[in-house]
Amino acid sequence: ALFRALLKFFGLTLNDLRIEKYDLPRMILDVEKVELGISAGLQDRVIQVYGGLVRMDFSSSQKDAPSRYTSYPVGLLPVAYLAYDAIAGGDSGKVHSTVKQRWLDKDATLIAGMKQLGEYADEAIRCLETQNYSLLAKLAESNFAMRRSLYGDAVVGARNIRMVELAKEKGLSAKFTGSGGALLCLRSDGVNAWLSDELETEISDAFDQHGFKFIRISIPPTS
Repeated sequence: ALFRALLKFFGLTLNDLRIEKYDLPRMILDVEKVELGISAGLQDRVIQVYGGLVRMDFSSSQKDAPSRYTSYPVGLLPVAYLAYDAIAGGDSGKVHSTVKQRWLDKDATLIAGMKQLGEYADEAIRCLETQNYSLLAKLAESNFAMRRSLYGDAVVGARNIRMVELAKEKGLSAKFTGSGGALLCLRSDGVNAWLSDELETEISDAFDQHGFKFIRISIPPTS
């Protein structure tokens, strides 16, 4: 967001700076890591640069390749809800710091788990293309279960775990939108339609009791 603001302020484009779009997320991340000491990954930077719905391939064969990021129509997405913790906040850098060292140490469990997460993402794209939303919901649950296994409950956090469990109790499959504090929630039954107003109110009230918020996600159409 800061980089886009600077481009606009100075009336520049990426072409003016001779920067390829697919290189920009890496450049931004390098600044954050070197200048600010933030432990993070490319995902947030990629989606802020590309916007919309993007498949990200972080395999070594795609390193520095323009094809590593593939945009898809947002119309492929089913209806979804956002749940978030209105009380607790956090720094994702703290979450990633120990994982980075484990990756550098070639932790076999972590490497296998990350590979599995990548396979979940590939399968999720196929689900979107075939409108298999029930399997997509199962993949969301598998994603969170794998993250919990890799990071441990102490890192994932009791409130995050409770929020996911509460969603499950209400017929929703949930996964983190990032490093915690907010969830993407899909209907576990795979139906691509909003819940009834009565049920939405019931779920919202249940989340409120724990200091969580529950709202519809509105995705504007793209031109």
